[in-house]
Amino acid sequence: MKIIFTCSLVVMVSLLGISQNLVVNGDFTAGTVGFTSTYTNRCTSPLNEAEYCVTTNANLVHGAWQPCTGRGGSGNMLVANGPQTPNLIVWQQTINVLPNTCYRYSVYATTVFSANPPKIKIKVNSQELSLQLSTTTCAWTETVGIWFSGSSSIATLYVYDDDFSAFGNDFALDDITFQAITGTCNVTLPINWLSLTANYSGNNYAVVKWSTNGENSSNQFVVEKSYDGINFETLTTVNSLGNTNFVNNYQIVDNTLFNGFNYYRIKHVDANGNFNFSTTVKINKNSIRNNGIKVIPNIVANNINLFLQDDIIGLYSVVIYNNVGKVLYSQNNLNSAIGSHKVLVPKPSWPAGIYYLKVTENTTNKSNFASFIISR
Repeated sequence: MKIIFTCSLVVMVSLLGISQNLVVNGDFTAGTVGFTSTYTNRCTSPLNEAEYCVTTNANLVHGAWQPCTGRGGSGNMLVANGPQTPNLIVWQQTINVLPNTCYRYSVYATTVFSANPPKIKIKVNSQELSLQLSTTTCAWTETVGIWFSGSSSIATLYVYDDDFSAFGNDFALDDITFQAITGTCNVTLPINWLSLTANYSGNNYAVVKWSTNGENSSNQFVVEKSYDGINFETLTTVNSLGNTNFVNNYQIVDNTLFNGFNYYRIKHVDANGNFNFSTTVKINKNSIRNNGIKVIPNIVANNINLFLQDDIIGLYSVVIYNNVGKVLYSQNNLNSAIGSHKVLVPKPSWPAGIYYLKVTENTTNKSNFASFIISR
């Protein structure tokens, strides 16, 4: 699979002027108009996890929250109870932009309950900023970024919470802006991506290749891998060739393939620690091993017996995820003879649904995946 793409990166600019705000209803004057959210919109107290409300006072929708008001002391704001589930977007809007133009974007946020203040992330296409809120409630803090459109004609602005604490993790947003910078825009692009490919060799390994056309202040590339396209882990790190104005080619070999889909992406890190991600590519390799893993769940007295049929021998680890990638159970340094063996999961209170199992051999670090269904 081959993907050709361009990447929008952090830029350095001389601010000579800011145009009008392109965000529709960024101050929430019109309520919930103009944006989408994967949180649930509900304004009945108390707000539950992954729910939001546009209101004038945070205490109106949760009795434990401070009576924070919109920025400036009045007006609407968006208040939210943070989720325990990753990849939920609290606010999103798509904006038409001009190519080769610099844009300034800004989000104000505050904690409304002092425990476990969230980490707010703001993302424009592939560029991302983070804001760690303090325990001080009702103290509005602005995060500002500069984004260069390059060849893009559309910018999607996302705001999400990167903290999944069950207690606390409550916040408010206000005055979201996205504005073109007028006048001269001095742009420094750390990297210009050309392509990313991943190919299966037929001999139980994959070759991942990527190319850049010029690099400036580039530091390293972190190759990340996933079995589901959502939960990525670092596979290896490759040093950048430094400041160049010609085509650079990189590649790595992955000989620890999952049974089935293998997803890859590249995280580029510049000399200042800023980073962005490439597009994701994947390969599909079925029956990599002699025997695929089979899981036979048997629920007895609320325990789950998992009978694993595989060619694993020696020490291994087991991890069980739910359908959004949250780790529910893990056990390390289990010992097995080749063939069938049993893993006992004692009295889980998991609801009915589909679950995913990852089994990793200690000696080879190779993993296999399987799914199973619990019905109660």
